[in-house]
Amino acid sequence: MSRKVTAVVLCEDKQSRAVLYRYLKHERGFERVRVLPLPAGEGCGSQCVREQYAKEVRGRRDRSVAQVLVVHIDADNLSVEHRHRELAEELKKANMAPRGPAEPIALVVPRWETETWLHHYWGRLGVVETEKYPKFKGYESEAAEPTVVALVALVDRRADAPTNIPAIAVAAEELWRLP
Repeated sequence: MSRKVTAVVLCEDKQSRAVLYRYLKHERGFERVRVLPLPAGEGCGSQCVREQYAKEVRGRRDRSVAQVLVVHIDADNLSVEHRHRELAEELKKANMAPRGPAEPIALVVPRWETETWLHHYWGRLGVVETEKYPKFKGYESEAAEPTVVALVALVDRRADAPTNIPAIAVAAEELWRLP
């Protein structure tokens, strides 16, 4: 299915960019996927996402063009709920209304990093959300494939989230907000 809606992706690293681009463009049929520039190695990626979040929400709300916003921020050693509260606080600081339940703004927050999900779906045994896993430098797009396939099944409610990585279930529910 081809979608005339533009999907805007605000993320903190190459791996999440690869997962979300592949999910939106190749699996969900968005004709236009615009990935915002990644942090340039200066400062913390999650800080850059938090700093840009309110601006991007405002842009989505103000546009006459149909647009969805997908925001990726790693939870790192925090909880998924903590990152959701931080993003809500950014809207509050900008004197903006909270994200509404029907707004097509999805928050994708893996515990530690996206690599947690990738290692699980690549078959690594014993993956847990409380540990960091190696990056897939140089082949981010290829590494994303099994996780994207799993994410589609989760969003379509054809599969249950693994109990060892519950953050992906929250992300699937968030992605369900998109048209």
